[in-house]
Amino acid sequence: LTLTILWKFRMPGMFFNLYYGFLILVAVLFFIGTIERDAVEIFLKTFLTLYSAGALLAFTLTCLLREVLPELLESMRDWIVALTSLLLFAMIHIDLQVPPTGVAWAWVVYALTIPPWMVISVSVGHMMPLVLGSLSTFIVAWKISREIVRAIYGDNLSEVPMLVLLAILALQGIAIIVGAIFYAKHREAIGDVVRGSLRRCMGRQKPLMPVEM
Repeated sequence: LTLTILWKFRMPGMFFNLYYGFLILVAVLFFIGTIERDAVEIFLKTFLTLYSAGALLAFTLTCLLREVLPELLESMRDWIVALTSLLLFAMIHIDLQVPPTGVAWAWVVYALTIPPWMVISVSVGHMMPLVLGSLSTFIVAWKISREIVRAIYGDNLSEVPMLVLLAILALQGIAIIVGAIFYAKHREAIGDVVRGSLRRCMGRQKPLMPVEM
């Protein structure tokens, strides 16, 4: 029914029903088959992460392969990017347990997720992934500041260590803001370079022509 309404009446908001409706359907079918709490937790983490990442990756590749999206898909751009990005962003934090975790590899993996957010933002032409990537950058900046202070003062967070932490965080914040300003001034040029490079890596010099839906 949702697909019919989406196709016939061109209602972009129906993507919300379709996206989360399929998610709930799969979850319910799994719950019917098992009642073990550990199995349910592992399944939900794995499925939600792969589901959101797969949907966002599929849309990103579509934007790279087609310079002009079909009308229906273009009208759903905001919904697709927002829903898939927010869910994936939440799952990354749940899976890696960031920021509470003190495990080094989890923070390394988390930091490695930041550049893809920026690339996705340029590829799909939407600010949401860029905003999420920026939030992750500030979280990593806080962790770096905390670890530097911990290395000098231990776990003591009295007045002086806290001031040092805030100072280090402020310096990183300035660097992040300068980078954001540079990107804002050269957004179109950077976007063209990134999309062109990705298309060449995919072996496609020219995007496919759009098809009518």
